Amino acid sequence: MSDASTTPEALLAWRHDLERALPAANIPTLLMVLVHLTGDLDWLSETYQCSRIRGLDENDSGGLPEAVQARVRAAALEAILAWKAGAPLPCQPPTRRFSWTCCISPWTNRSRQATDR
Repeated sequence: MSDASTTPEALLAWRHDLERALPAANIPTLLMVLVHLTGDLDWLSETYQCSRIRGLDENDSGGLPEAVQARVRAAALEAILAWKAGAPLPCQPPTRRFSWTCCISPWTNRSRQATDR
């Protein structure tokens, strides 16, 4: 018996819902989703570095230009669809660059210092 959520009609409806939701998605969150789903640390590069928020702003745009936001949304659509289709997640141990970029100091656990290189 087929699961109702995996029928072609259900998957098409799911994709349509995702396409409708992405224009309102928070760009900084999508960038972290892209790093997680693709393992590509280029999403943490200066090109995609978000501005700091002031006050209680949600910073949905990340302060990034519209063209960059569109690129992030398009890449997120493809990565999420690939995940939904069963693509494996990258299983790489965090590197120093990843740890530092995510505001976790690689020096907090000195016993791992030699293995993080």
